[in-house]
Amino acid sequence: MLLFGLVGTASGAGTQAPREERNAGVPDPRLEWSGPVGELHRKLAQPLRSLRQQNANGTALLAQLVAPGTDAIVPLFDILVQERIPRVQPQDAAQILSVAQRGLLLSALAKFPAERVRAELERRLPPPPKAADARDRLAALRVLSVIGRSADLDRLAGLAPRENDLLTPRSSEALRGAYAAILRRDPTLLASGLRLLHGCDDAAASQLLHALGELRDKRALPLLEDCMRSLPQLAQQAIGLIALIGRSGDPIYDRRVAGWLAENLDPERSEWTRASLRALGALDDGPQVPALLSQLDSPHPGLREAALDSLRQVSGLQLRDSEAAWREWYAAECAWLASGQPAAELALRSNKDAKVAEALDQYAAHRLFREDRVPAVLEVLESGTPAMRTLCCAALARLGSQRALPALIERISDDDQVVAQAAWSAACELSGQILPRSSSSAREQLTLD
Repeated sequence: MLLFGLVGTASGAGTQAPREERNAGVPDPRLEWSGPVGELHRKLAQPLRSLRQQNANGTALLAQLVAPGTDAIVPLFDILVQERIPRVQPQDAAQILSVAQRGLLLSALAKFPAERVRAELERRLPPPPKAADARDRLAALRVLSVIGRSADLDRLAGLAPRENDLLTPRSSEALRGAYAAILRRDPTLLASGLRLLHGCDDAAASQLLHALGELRDKRALPLLEDCMRSLPQLAQQAIGLIALIGRSGDPIYDRRVAGWLAENLDPERSEWTRASLRALGALDDGPQVPALLSQLDSPHPGLREAALDSLRQVSGLQLRDSEAAWREWYAAECAWLASGQPAAELALRSNKDAKVAEALDQYAAHRLFREDRVPAVLEVLESGTPAMRTLCCAALARLGSQRALPALIERISDDDQVVAQAAWSAACELSGQILPRSSSSAREQLTLD
């Protein structure tokens, strides 16, 4: 988990040593460790300091932090709370705990029994009404990012330190990280996210939404829709995240949300409308194209740009910034839907490869209302000849419908290696990820089960 990033970042740590290690001969009280330093503090400080050395081995350093056993929990907490690393030798420079060092420390705490780590966390947080020190609360958020569970979600907002009732940048980052980590470990908690949003203040709720953006988990989309509809103070942020996460794979959901966004466009609220237009580009497959076209002549440059980008995303084309060109394209698409699509449907069912191939090409070339055409293409993928099944994979990739992803994943392990390769390539393109070469592993990576 956390260690993966450490091994890669540690090698450059020596060249990026923070400012406190310069001018080591001039002590700065703000950088110094405060309070007693035990032998175990120094023992644990050594691998943390070594992480800043060139080519440091994060795995080996983690083993050194864990080696003392649970006795290491208290001094590791001390280091995390103070965000300072004790001197090992008197001549050592003062050192602030870096992001990479903090990650290594948290990885070590995650290795110990969670109940022992939690006991130390609770010991440092006095029961209400007495308030814990801000440093202890910040450390608690960071620790809960590695050991937190569902029951901790409700308390996270209250732990975040504030100044003048506002979250500081550091507490915002720690709060967001704790939300993201717990939800990543148990995505089923997303189903209760609206209750959680209602139960915390707007600043904490905004950090929870930012955490959803970091996760980019499509299972968060229903929560974002609820937020968009019922929490006006967070609605615009939720819309921006819908655009970031993209299509759900459920055309009914995508069209419902796109319809709501189109109905609530408000040119007087330019930022709201720009976010909505970008979300339409991410979700819509045709029904809301007129709403996008209507913004191409907006007096607001940002709205024109957002509408143009979304039309390109919906169409798969890179037409110029011309309302006339886009309206001509839309008219041609509507004409093909009225006459060309019925003919292509007949050809697709003809069982004659030449006609099927031509129909697949026609289907892939016309992306408008593509979700309605995916089932017919999937039938060919299921029962067509090997050559047509291979063409189906390429056609589904060109259509760009997430609805086809489960079927393509299934065909990654197809007995026909040519079909399997085509299915893998198409699935990688649709998911935006490099997938394993087996259906089960790819399904697990994409959390499709």
